[in-house]
Amino acid sequence: MILAAYCFDKGSPKLHAWILNLPHIGKLVRDWKEKKVISKKAKMFSIPMILIGLASMWIKAPDSIIAIKIIAALTMIFVIFYILKQKTE
Repeated sequence: MILAAYCFDKGSPKLHAWILNLPHIGKLVRDWKEKKVISKKAKMFSIPMILIGLASMWIKAPDSIIAIKIIAALTMIFVIFYILKQKTE
């Protein structure tokens, strides 16, 4: 959602305002935009979801696309480290 808000900030102020006013996600995006922090709750939710997505991809995707699996896994691992590296509110 942070990435979506960033893109909408540049291209669609109406959609950007909509994201910022969402009940649960809006606060997370505003905190990131204003303070560059991610709440502990958001970190504790996002990391397991990324790992579940990674496991699902490895199980469900055909073995013939191993290069894509590896690139996606490395990207997801990078995102996890990025999330952990950010300041916690």
